[in-house]
Amino acid sequence: MSHATSSTQGPRAVPDGSGAPAVYDLLGVGFGPANMALAVLLEEMAEASGDDGISRLFLEARSQPAWHPGMLLEGSLLQITVLKDLATVRNPCSRFTFLKYLQDKGRLFEFLNLRDLFPSRLEFNDYLTWVAGQLGGSVGYDRRVTSIAPVTSDDGGVEELEVTARSATGAERFRTRNLVVATGGVPWTPDGVEVAPEGPILHAHRFMHSIRREFPDRDAPYRFVVVGGGQSGAELFLYLLEHYPNAEVTAALRRFGYKPVDESDFTNTIFFPEMV
Repeated sequence: MSHATSSTQGPRAVPDGSGAPAVYDLLGVGFGPANMALAVLLEEMAEASGDDGISRLFLEARSQPAWHPGMLLEGSLLQITVLKDLATVRNPCSRFTFLKYLQDKGRLFEFLNLRDLFPSRLEFNDYLTWVAGQLGGSVGYDRRVTSIAPVTSDDGGVEELEVTARSATGAERFRTRNLVVATGGVPWTPDGVEVAPEGPILHAHRFMHSIRREFPDRDAPYRFVVVGGGQSGAELFLYLLEHYPNAEVTAALRRFGYKPVDESDFTNTIFFPEMV
């Protein structure tokens, strides 16, 4: 599957006539599930109106779509029902739903036969990649945003925002009337702990990228310490036990035990429209 990497492939933008970058109605920083869902909405609005609709562009630092790639462990499942995908609860008839993805992949009946609405993260990541492939014209990959600055009028009011992104060909500038920043979480480490690109200290967000490189011998008597009592910590602890049978694996927890995910009916009401 090819992915658009040039901002010129995006939807129509309106030149401002001054030699400055073209101005978009909306520019998104990051192209994870949040901005991807927004892109789906804008695409459907454009299709319904019969024109390009809101001129938009999403800038993504990665070279291709990826959803927590460092934590795509075999057997790991979604925590919430897949019906809360990018489109279903807003528009069940959307062509961007998870069920439409399954139909397109020829796996709809097999999935229904599972009687389970919590697919693997690997499959959900593939779904997001499938959606992103249909939105490539409004996405610029390999573009890491480095600065955002106001563009002011003569009276000092902010008229637009100028966004600078670094790409393989150098710095690029974009202007927008509306900016949506959805860059995801930032990896956290305790004070005094430094996680280098290579080395024995691994962070969960790059676990699958690093574990086999740093610890290639699965039969070796390694000694691992997993710090953290959340879901990621529990999953990594179990992964190490299963994949390194001769290793000593220790869990370091702040609490007495692992903290379970709150999936109660009450908590899930945060997804209701009236809660927004």
